Amino acid sequence: MPVDRNARDQLAEATIRFLSTEANNNELHNIIHKFWGTRASKDESIDLICEQLDSTYDDLFVHTVRMNREEWDWVLRLLAFLQSDLHVERIRWKVPHRRQRLALLWWALGAPAAVVGWFLVSPLWTALAVLFLGFLSYAVPDHIKEDHYPLRRYPFAPFHDEEQAGRHESLLDRAKLPKYDPQVHGRVGLSDDCLTRMLAGCAAVFFLPIALLWDLRSVRMQIALVRMDDQAAPVEATASVNR
Repeated sequence: MPVDRNARDQLAEATIRFLSTEANNNELHNIIHKFWGTRASKDESIDLICEQLDSTYDDLFVHTVRMNREEWDWVLRLLAFLQSDLHVERIRWKVPHRRQRLALLWWALGAPAAVVGWFLVSPLWTALAVLFLGFLSYAVPDHIKEDHYPLRRYPFAPFHDEEQAGRHESLLDRAKLPKYDPQVHGRVGLSDDCLTRMLAGCAAVFFLPIALLWDLRSVRMQIALVRMDDQAAPVEATASVNR
């Protein structure tokens, strides 16, 4: 498969600027969406890496880098991948979640109770109670066991193990990235994630039946991992990214 060195270098440079707080999420977003889903590159790994990098920032707010240490180390490994000639593939799995159980409970008990309340008690109070419960269901974090999360299941992603990740760590030497500082790069202050969850709660209120039907499905997790036939590939610093 072809390696699009120009596309990989552009993604790497934008990511380095983001990690160095020289650019905000808008610049990284623009580079990612220059390639993601546009068929602008014949490098099949570009789409997957763009998808992974897109999850490292919030689309609703303009901000500089804001990650925990685990996410930071993951992005560094994505950078190392971009400066290699390896290829990745998508790994998927399904996990149960709290909202799935809530959705099942709602359709089994809540929906019939709402119908009874509407006709026998008060349509107004029944509607308000349903909307309030719907908001609470989506404004609080969902509960998924930690070992189901991608970076807990594959802690060295996009590489398969510590040995493979270590062999490619030297590809980051020329990037001259800052060391992780939780005061500069961490999630501080009022978390935009909380605001995002509240907005999701408000949206779910207006589309509650659709949201509850959607939540009957298991959560689909995914991550990009180096292709099995590339695992033994030699480490080659072919990237031109330099700082």
